[in-house]
Amino acid sequence: MELQDIQPPLYTLGIDSLYNTNTELRPEQIALNEAYDREMFLPNLRSKRNVLLSQTDWSQLPDSPLSEEKKQEYVVYRQALRDLPSTATYDNLIWPTEPS
Repeated sequence: MELQDIQPPLYTLGIDSLYNTNTELRPEQIALNEAYDREMFLPNLRSKRNVLLSQTDWSQLPDSPLSEEKKQEYVVYRQALRDLPSTATYDNLIWPTEPS
């Protein structure tokens, strides 16, 4: 099933479902939601990864207050972030831990 095949009424429950806790998803809604999630997995992962990388850019600047040992920890962390799109799967995503 391709993302362009998804029709909004099938995968969108609408505002009423926010207040109705008895709303159950139909099997086709579940399948379409999963297809959409899988389609958006890598773009969403890359987007979050890019934010995390930009938040640690400071650690690699020459005037960073970090010791060389801490800078190296950030180098390893940032490389793990860069490698994530090629190593992560939809069913197994483990984000690297930022150095403390």
